[in-house]
Amino acid sequence: MLKHATMDMTEGRPLRLLSVFALPLLIGNIFQQAYNLADSMIVGQKLGANALAAVGATGSISFLFFSLFNGISGGCGIVTAQYFGARQEDKVRLSIANSAYITLASSVLTGAAAFLLVPTVLSWMGTPEEILPDAIVYMRMTSLSVPLIAIYNYASSMQRALGDSRTPLYFLVLCCVLNVGLDLLFVGAFGLGVFGAALATMLSQLLAGLGSLWYAFRRNPYFRLTRKFLKYEPEIVRSALRLGLPLAMVSEPI
Repeated sequence: MLKHATMDMTEGRPLRLLSVFALPLLIGNIFQQAYNLADSMIVGQKLGANALAAVGATGSISFLFFSLFNGISGGCGIVTAQYFGARQEDKVRLSIANSAYITLASSVLTGAAAFLLVPTVLSWMGTPEEILPDAIVYMRMTSLSVPLIAIYNYASSMQRALGDSRTPLYFLVLCCVLNVGLDLLFVGAFGLGVFGAALATMLSQLLAGLGSLWYAFRRNPYFRLTRKFLKYEPEIVRSALRLGLPLAMVSEPI
């Protein structure tokens, strides 16, 4: 097994293990904030105050819907980590497969609900009429991107569950760089407005998610699943939901 693909957190000095694992998470948070700042700066400078306000008006709604599948993804990661720590390799593989089913189902349902409810929720929030059309466009594009974002969240949560916090960081950095570049292209060069800003986010998340998943299948033996590990396992699903739903109430989108 490749050492960089997994890290056994049950062996070694706890402080060193936690430091090595946590550092990429801290760096990732910095990049995430820098990405959000750059995104807002590009929209504000290229499209003006109303467009920036339209994007900002969707923040609370995005948090509401993203929290659901982010929390469930976290629950899946906890279950996988427990099996990995217990050295139950068959259970680890079953958990990786069933986590994919849970993530896919929750992201599709969440994205569909958000897409349908966006106009109503924005109206309830008292969104000003002059920014409402742009806010609806941006949020509906964001809703369509939920399953795409879930690909990255799934891959990263499974990799972290196996002790690898570095690979998700690499692809998060890639996502941030791609998003800024695509923002400049779609918003600045092509003049696609808030639609272009949302499209840039969708494409960057998709590419980062697919890249992260491809890397996991290529470099991590636990992701190489045979047919017997693809079966639905109710025990794993129940455990993931039991742990993930409370996280969904307090989780922050990644």
